Amino acid sequence: MSVMLRTTNPTAAAEYEDAKDRRVPYLGQVLIYHARPGEGRSGKLQTLAFCSKILDEDHVELMIMWDQMDFNVGHKIARKSDQQPFASWSFNDWDMAHYKDAAALAREPTTPAPVSQVELDMLKARVETLDSQVAQLIVHAQQQAPRPPKASRKVPGEPD
Repeated sequence: MSVMLRTTNPTAAAEYEDAKDRRVPYLGQVLIYHARPGEGRSGKLQTLAFCSKILDEDHVELMIMWDQMDFNVGHKIARKSDQQPFASWSFNDWDMAHYKDAAALAREPTTPAPVSQVELDMLKARVETLDSQVAQLIVHAQQQAPRPPKASRKVPGEPD
């Protein structure tokens, strides 16, 4: 439809193309598979699927996971749209960080909140205490460890 629309009315095609979600999944991404009526298992018409191959921006190959031991592979599965509501895939809400633009990622804080000098001194004191306790445990363990018997230097065949 979009090819015909592009040739007959480029303005309408541009509006239609701009409204579409142009994100492309990555390999291994968890997607939502929308089953055909009667294809689902246990009444589920939507299930998780892993992207195993990207054919183009609208078609992928999926490993569809119905249950713990019930998998099947879907070849050339189309993106969900108004014209293709079944046997299609869509993005889940868990992966939105992957598709954030660089400006949005740059605005997010990357460093933790600063630590006060008092907290830093307390942490250093605690680390020193733990280090000394570990050293004491090592010394104690070495003192308590069983020692192997001393080997005699007696050569077989020689008198005592």
